[in-house]
Amino acid sequence: MNRPLTLLLLAACAATLTGCPMAGTWKGSAPRSARLATPRALTAEGDVHHAGAGLTFPPTAAGFTRSAQHQYDQDGHDLSVGYDLVAPNWRMFVTIYVYPGPEHTYIGATDAALRATQARYVSGEMARVQAEILGTHTDAALLRQGPSALFPESPETGGVMAVFTDRMSTVFGPQDTLSEAHLALWASQWFLKVRATYPPQMEQAARQHLQQLVRRLTAAPAST
Repeated sequence: MNRPLTLLLLAACAATLTGCPMAGTWKGSAPRSARLATPRALTAEGDVHHAGAGLTFPPTAAGFTRSAQHQYDQDGHDLSVGYDLVAPNWRMFVTIYVYPGPEHTYIGATDAALRATQARYVSGEMARVQAEILGTHTDAALLRQGPSALFPESPETGGVMAVFTDRMSTVFGPQDTLSEAHLALWASQWFLKVRATYPPQMEQAARQHLQQLVRRLTAAPAST
């Protein structure tokens, strides 16, 4: 028996003994498939769908234009979609990742136990994301971290964010940037990660554009 299942079964037993309200059996983990040795570039001209997460990525959204798209596993459960914003005198680059969340099964746990466990999943995955960013970007430094308000449709999952200072190579030479990472557990099964890079002086405007993009993309489920 794996540890998450054991923890939640114990929580369920405690709730039964104390008379606390309990949730029903929950459906469990997102589907998985074999990871590709090399990410597969996608060339869709129309909408890109992640059916499992119920998300659709159109060619344009909230002033952004879709850019690179990649598939990381055999069956398309692990995807990334890029979006670029070209504004007067500055640009913003966003990449959205959707991939299977932790393997788990919730049986008869209380809502509070579910939320606490999901928040721990998100916190652990964000720690991994931060380590990856700092390990692969030699100029990156953590500036601040905390809760994220980027996922209004998934408030119960304890979305988190981290902001980094960094430098980017451009045709004009190295440029200082701010880089954000946001993470939530989407639809209780999928990690939804958003990376954004922009000039430091445009932070307020960039944050507004990013919120508009994510809210546009998460407003409705993918069509089937």
